Amino acid sequence: MVRAAKAKRGRPAKPPGERKSVMLTARIQPELKAELERARKVSGNTLGKEVAFRLKRSFTQRADAWGDDYSRGLGLMVARITTWVQEATGKKWGEDRYTYAEVLHCINAVLTHPVMLPGGPIELPVAGLSRWATDPEAFREAGQLGKQLAGGVIRDLFREVTTPTSGEPINDDLPRAGRLLGLKPAWKEESQS
Repeated sequence: MVRAAKAKRGRPAKPPGERKSVMLTARIQPELKAELERARKVSGNTLGKEVAFRLKRSFTQRADAWGDDYSRGLGLMVARITTWVQEATGKKWGEDRYTYAEVLHCINAVLTHPVMLPGGPIELPVAGLSRWATDPEAFREAGQLGKQLAGGVIRDLFREVTTPTSGEPINDDLPRAGRLLGLKPAWKEESQS
């Protein structure tokens, strides 16, 4: 008895050169899948797109979002300070004013400690500032550049998370952080009431 070949389900596979992506199967812990599901809901991606985005970002994030190793070290230090203060108070910094104040004081105390201060006088880096402003002299007063950049950070915390369309990851760390923190811009709430 000769058996007939079973018909394959779905559309025929494209030749390797025409495929946009390849299938990857992996086993992960249920806790990790739950974290991916939460992140997927925040970003609005499918689970597969969220996994692909995070894998791609794991190869590029150090150079993109965190800058060089020196800047990355500052981010890790702030994360550690925040974790320790939250463990000490039992509350999250974004939900409790006392915890927020203690995180801020600790970060300030560490960054202003003499061992952290760069040596030499404060000089305006005109060449570096030229890529940020048409008039670098506008930043001569200490704190002006920081205020302007802080405005950009705050704006980006409320920006919509962008779904990558080209396959290249988009640096959406700030909008994603805004969603994870549950931030809602006060100006939107006021305009709706």
